[in-house]
Amino acid sequence: MKKNIYIFLFIAVVILLNACKKKPESKMIGLWQLVEYTNNEQVPPELKELYKKNIDDYVKSTSFYFKEDSVLYSIQKMDTAKGKWSVDKNLTSLEMYDDLQNSKAKVDIISVDDKTLKLRSKNENFEVNMKLEKVNK
Repeated sequence: MKKNIYIFLFIAVVILLNACKKKPESKMIGLWQLVEYTNNEQVPPELKELYKKNIDDYVKSTSFYFKEDSVLYSIQKMDTAKGKWSVDKNLTSLEMYDDLQNSKAKVDIISVDDKTLKLRSKNENFEVNMKLEKVNK
């Protein structure tokens, strides 16, 4: 009888520990505000000021809402695009799919924690780096 109790307790503890484990992608869940955006695009000197203003406007008005059911909302100014998102098991790459434009993008996850998400996208000679901060709600 004692042996059965120990087996039952062991199974209960294992089930409880597995139920409490957070999946790596749970760090992504939530609303993230873009706070930094840089790229290596070469801009003519006469357009640098306008280009910087456009980037600043983009940063201020862009956020991403990663939902638990893999739905992604990309919000820029008053426009919202809906799609899907997924990450690899090591949390090193993020894949986003835009339903409206029927397009897919894959970016590297440089780092992610409870407050900050850093992403990088490389395409031949073009590189983009983004830093996002989690919005507490």
